Parts: sequence; structure tokens; C-alpha cells
Amino acid sequence: MKKTVILYWPEGGAVDKSAHKILAAIKPENADIFNLEEVDINLFNNYSYIIAGGSTVGAETWEEVAGNNQWTLFLNKCKKNRISFKDKKIAVFGLGDQILYPHQFVNDMYEIFHTFTQLNAIPVGKWPTEGYRFSNSKAVIDNMFVGLPLDDTNESDKTDERVNRWIKELIKQGF
Repeated sequence: MKKTVILYWPEGGAVDKSAHKILAAIKPENADIFNLEEVDINLFNNYSYIIAGGSTVGAETWEEVAGNNQWTLFLNKCKKNRISFKDKKIAVFGLGDQILYPHQFVNDMYEIFHTFTQLNAIPVGKWPTEGYRFSNSKAVIDNMFVGLPLDDTNESDKTDERVNRWIKELIKQGF
């Protein structure tokens, strides 16, 4: 049976809450969910699909806070150990504040997306930019977000509907 793993960080806030909404939308019996700090890099042998999410930090770049960023540490560990995600599909989600940080809205999604695809994962789950108010994002390629952007600060009322639509799109893409 093909199974999904949902990875998220940080724990206890909007990312955690959104990860659990995604779990509920895909049905808990079809997936496992882990805070990134709990994950061993060998875990991926048990899964065909990966959903990974994080939060854009209040800095210009991830590198400015790399020492505390569990995603940076985890992704570097995957690269160092030459983990291959060949034949595994990756979908990413990211939380950000498009009003306070309009110039780097959900940049974290790109960093996660880029590393997984660099390690041979098959990307799925692009999302339209329409309906968002931001000026720039590394997570936009060809006028589409590389994954699902969520703004729990300014648009929490849209999160459930966006999550449900995104999961339906993932299912159409063979997730």
C-alpha cells in the first residue's frame, strides 16, 4: 500500500495546525504525521508520498536563521547522506504573512521544494497565485506557487477551503 508521510516544523503553531488539517483532509488512516524534529532520514523507505511544510521566518533569508531552522538542518543532513527520493512524490505547503513580509512570502516552500527535487523527488501540488496579496516570493515559478501557501495571520478563514482544494488536486495528480 502506498502511504503518505506529512512532515512539518515548527511545532505548536500555525504550521502544526495546518499539517493536522492536511492529515484530516487525506484521512489519518492513509498517512503518518511527524514534527520534523522526530524524524530519522531513513523513515522515507516506508512512504511513496511526502507532504512537507514550514513557515517563512521573519528574516530576509533562511540562511540568517539557519542555526535554529530545523528544515535547514534536516535538508542538509539529507544532502550530506545522499538520500534519494527517486520515485517519491513531494508536495509542499508553507505559511507566511503576505502583509508583513510581502517581499518574501512563503519563501520557505521553495527551499524545501528545491532540496527534495534536487534529491530526485517528483514535485506535485502547484498552486495559483491569484487571490494572494504579496509582491515577491521565491516559491513562485511560472506564475504558480510550488506548493500550497497559507496565511493564517491574515486569511485564516480561507485555510480549510484551500487545504481541501489542494488535497483534491494532489489526488488528481496521483497522490
